[in-house]
Amino acid sequence: MPNTESDIRQITPRASDWVSVPFAGGAFDTASRDATPLVEGIIRTSHDMLFITLSGGARQLDVRTECGHRFQGPETMGAVSFVPADCERRFVLRDVRSRWASISLPAGLFARLWPDVPTPSAQTFTNERHPFVHAAVAECARLQRQDGGFDAIYAESMAAALAHYLSRRSGISPTDHPGVRLTTLQVRRVRDYIHANLGAPIAVSELAAIAGVSTGHFFRAFRATMGVTPLAYLQQVRVGRAAEILEHEVASVTEAALRVGFSNFGHFTRIFTRITGVRPSEYRRQAGERL
Repeated sequence: MPNTESDIRQITPRASDWVSVPFAGGAFDTASRDATPLVEGIIRTSHDMLFITLSGGARQLDVRTECGHRFQGPETMGAVSFVPADCERRFVLRDVRSRWASISLPAGLFARLWPDVPTPSAQTFTNERHPFVHAAVAECARLQRQDGGFDAIYAESMAAALAHYLSRRSGISPTDHPGVRLTTLQVRRVRDYIHANLGAPIAVSELAAIAGVSTGHFFRAFRATMGVTPLAYLQQVRVGRAAEILEHEVASVTEAALRVGFSNFGHFTRIFTRITGVRPSEYRRQAGERL
């Protein structure tokens, strides 16, 4: 699959007959797993990703993500899961026997298709039933087994169709008008909640509940009001607080990361550098020189 240095895809034990077929900024992966009592993994990529159980399943699947999503329950054939870019997903599977596929959607696909429409990146879900997604991916898996790959144009069209489906599933449509906004009171309540719980996982559904609206409505209204997605805003607040800690307190970079809700140091470093322009260690050094 396409990746950057900060991407993580660690799964133990590794599945058998793993095949990855790249296409125009994305990738289609398939693999199978014979009877296995325990599988553990960590996945985080710069791509929105779909996971589909083509056959078989697991007695129990436990999932927790950095963006606040949690799931516990059995995994069965046809289960579909979605994880947005830059959202770390940790999972444990018990008593597994399955064949599965994953699709890494091209980075920025939603924005390129619909520049003025919020992406559904906040809408993480696990083991939902989406017959359209399962059928489309199963056909790709069939073509991959039959031909050893599939046409790049076909793959790009499939990715666009899945992105369109996901956007509508999230209550976001290319025809939506982005004018809906949050009130001043709703913004204040959301901000207060974020600052009060900065060191803990925060789900977008929690913020929507604080605002008193549905998750889909909240996502659209938040971006229209604040100019960024809820996840991007949360990252900005966390990095801002981490910068304050590094500048004014005697704390290690790791401690600062943990205090603002980042459980993975590498992920914290990448987000901090992207927002501030310097690595956390360099920021702390520069802050020391200013004192």
